[in-house]
Amino acid sequence: MSEIIIPFEVGNEALRRSFIKEIVPELITALKKDKSPIWGHLTAQHMVEHLTWTFAMSVGKIEVSCRETKEGLKKMRKFLFSDQPMPHEYKLPELGDGLPNLIYADFQQAQNAFLKSVEKFYAYYETNPKAVHTNPGFGDLGFEEWEYVHFKHCYHHLLQFGLITDEVELKKI
Repeated sequence: MSEIIIPFEVGNEALRRSFIKEIVPELITALKKDKSPIWGHLTAQHMVEHLTWTFAMSVGKIEVSCRETKEGLKKMRKFLFSDQPMPHEYKLPELGDGLPNLIYADFQQAQNAFLKSVEKFYAYYETNPKAVHTNPGFGDLGFEEWEYVHFKHCYHHLLQFGLITDEVELKKI
């Protein structure tokens, strides 16, 4: 697979949408189950299931509460709308230590579930445009805000598995 560089422009609606709807599914489909991460301890299947979990959260299939204080929430929301990527070793307190149990029997099932979760996300908000669901770090979010989350989150994990190149790092040089 050739090197793919995606600009980290979370506020660019066209880029954000094509990234989530087209590029991410294509790269997840091409991902091999034995691919090792560049950092962190997730297996490829754990990462795909983790992304699926987040998409399920964004349509209300999984309910969580926000763990942030009012002050913390202001900082997190500012970060959400910034062109600042997620830190490499960021850990969600909700997931605890160690790897969670796998949900799907095999990697192909996990990939298929992920692809469906992306489709369900867009279909859900097309019929429920005013829906709001809680994210543990960012609070109550609507469709566009969840797109920001999914862009940043998918970008983070695609970098983690070397499926895209970090243009943000290239800009620093």
